[in-house]
Amino acid sequence: MALLRDTHGPSWGLHTATNEQIHQVCTLEDRIAEVSARTNAGLAVRLFALWSIECERDETLFAGPPEGTSITRRLAWGALKDAERLAARG
Repeated sequence: MALLRDTHGPSWGLHTATNEQIHQVCTLEDRIAEVSARTNAGLAVRLFALWSIECERDETLFAGPPEGTSITRRLAWGALKDAERLAARG
């Protein structure tokens, strides 16, 4: 998860990213998609990768969806937060 957060840091954006950075992110997301989650932390990582794709790297990437957002986005964000909370419990 730390690697994903570092890769998608606060300055991340498709308009400012280099081709190499975009390639690294896509490669990382592809690898995550290929590996099944075996723990709550693994599930949180997979959900964050899904969330990052759904967000299209916008300002909601780390902050969550704004009020009035679609049910799909709210459920995805809630599932991610649940997985992170469960992973933190050990």
